[in-house]
This record gives sequence, structure tokens and C-alpha cells, in this order.
Amino acid sequence: MPINFNAIDAGIASENSARLNAAALRRLVDEIQTAGGGTIIIPPGTYAIDGTIALNPPVGSSIDIRGRDGARLVQTAGPEIPLFSVGTEDEECGNIVIANLHIEGAP
Repeated sequence: MPINFNAIDAGIASENSARLNAAALRRLVDEIQTAGGGTIIIPPGTYAIDGTIALNPPVGSSIDIRGRDGARLVQTAGPEIPLFSVGTEDEECGNIVIANLHIEGAP
């Protein structure tokens, strides 16, 4: 059964925090993929992400990452590091939706 998470409730901190959020976002993605699908809501704010988030939902399921107005993810691990990776060469994956979310690389 699909599940929904508000990213703040799951431990993701906004720009006023020194905390980097890759681990918290990875935990949410893993939970949703294990549950067979769901949605992560990113509230307005800027969130530093210090690594790559692997999106590999099982075939027949989906993961949605939806930003609210003004939601922004900033990759701080470096410009050559992707924020998201999708699937693998050897495996098919389910549906992935990333919507209403500003994504940028490290300055």
C-alpha cells in the first residue's frame, strides 16, 4: 500500500540547519521502495543534499517526490555528483515522478 511522508517529519532540515539531508532522504526513499510505493512531500525551503539518492522502485510501484512552492534541493557534494540516480543497467524499475521541485548543483 502506498505511503506518504512529509520530509520535515522524517528529519530533513531546511536551510537554517547545518545538517545535510542525504541520509534522511535516503531513509525515506528506502521505506517507500520497500512498501511498494508512495510520496515524499518537500515543504518550501532550501535543503542541502550531500550525496546521491538512488531511486529504484520495484516494477509495478512508484515513488513520487513532490515539492511545495519554493522547495529547493541543492547538491553540496560537488557539481560532478548527481542528486538522483535512477535504476541500474541490469534492473527495470517502477515509475518515478519528481515534480514542482527546484534542483541545483553545488555552487
